[in-house]
Amino acid sequence: MSGKRKRETGVKEAKAEPPKFWDDLRLEFSCGGTRMASSQLLCSCSEVFQSMLSCGMKEAQQRSVKVEVATKEDFDAFYGLLKPFAWNPSKLTAQNVDKLLTISDYYQVDKLKKACETTLLRLPVTPARLLQAEKAGLKSQFDRCARELASKGTKKDLQFIRASSPDALLAVSVLLLKLRAQADPLDVGFDSSDDRSPANADCFAVSPCRTPS
Repeated sequence: MSGKRKRETGVKEAKAEPPKFWDDLRLEFSCGGTRMASSQLLCSCSEVFQSMLSCGMKEAQQRSVKVEVATKEDFDAFYGLLKPFAWNPSKLTAQNVDKLLTISDYYQVDKLKKACETTLLRLPVTPARLLQAEKAGLKSQFDRCARELASKGTKKDLQFIRASSPDALLAVSVLLLKLRAQADPLDVGFDSSDDRSPANADCFAVSPCRTPS
């Protein structure tokens, strides 16, 4: 092996962080791979881990947890943000926010989940973002997406939302009705000639007795 090759190998070995003595929990990833982690750290941040590792549970007895919601690489990024003094909002980007939101929502890590929402609030609105916010319970992001889609959304956007969530469609439709009423108080219905009308998206009629969930 050449000297250069040895140096490169040395760098890679230096980057591989060995398990610490407090890493007492084995994580097994359904996508492949394992890692050790601190059960105390995970339990302090996540009620889900706290429940799984409570006395009498299989995971607590075996000191092993199956992770199905994330790959090892994605969980490494998530776990790195939980460590003391490791938090930095700049580590949340458009490239990793979706995966980190999925993990933080699943394990109920509220601080990280809220930080994900803050990042999402700076990204462009799409129907998929509306549905993501609804699923994760991100109220500010959901309201923002619903307002923008009501004012700027297309027929295709409404059809996409309708196919996935009638409740989300209802929220957008109610806001669209309110915008029409503000523009013309005498016109509180949908114009069938408007491509953005839910009627033209083969949507249900909006009942005045129903409100967005």
